[in-house]
Amino acid sequence: MRSKLIEYADANGHAFWDLYSAGGGKHSADLWKNNGLMQSDGIHFTKSGYELQGALLYQALIKGYNEYVRYRYP
Repeated sequence: MRSKLIEYADANGHAFWDLYSAGGGKHSADLWKNNGLMQSDGIHFTKSGYELQGALLYQALIKGYNEYVRYRYP
């Protein structure tokens, strides 16, 4: 499903933020759980996990914006 979402976003000029990759990829849920960032169900995050997820999204947005500004206004 993830690959189809990325493919669709690319084909249609949409932005796509990949939490799977940003969070560590395959088997990263175990790391998140072991560090108290994900609940034992392996689906829902803890409060700290959601805060980290938000920080990762913010960093990605700022990085993208800074790249846009750098190329738009060299």
